[in-house]
Amino acid sequence: MKELNKKSYVTDPYYGSKNENIASSLSYLSVFFAPIILPIIMWIVASSPVSTHARKALFNHIMTWVCFALAPFALMLFAGGMGNATTNVDSWLVFGSWVITIILVVVGIYLFIVNIVRGIKLLLV
Repeated sequence: MKELNKKSYVTDPYYGSKNENIASSLSYLSVFFAPIILPIIMWIVASSPVSTHARKALFNHIMTWVCFALAPFALMLFAGGMGNATTNVDSWLVFGSWVITIILVVVGIYLFIVNIVRGIKLLLV
């Protein structure tokens, strides 16, 4: 793995100048205040590497909120079978809906944390 020091970010296409790193970091950290709008604006307006980070942040934000939005629907999908899960098939459907919900929530939390880590990493370079 390549060791990154303070001077090598200039030659690395993933990192830009300090101002570009701050703008790129805002794209990731906008998950707190403008999850989809700010990365779209920065992707359209900014140049590379800021636009590259904005595109990645936009994808992460969309996937995070899709996971959080689909989790309740996974529970509601088989909610009718929860009260009268008398057959083996019904109980497996209820169990499966809970498993899908837990997976979606864990993936959503993971993507949320990835956005924060990437934003802080860009601020520290």
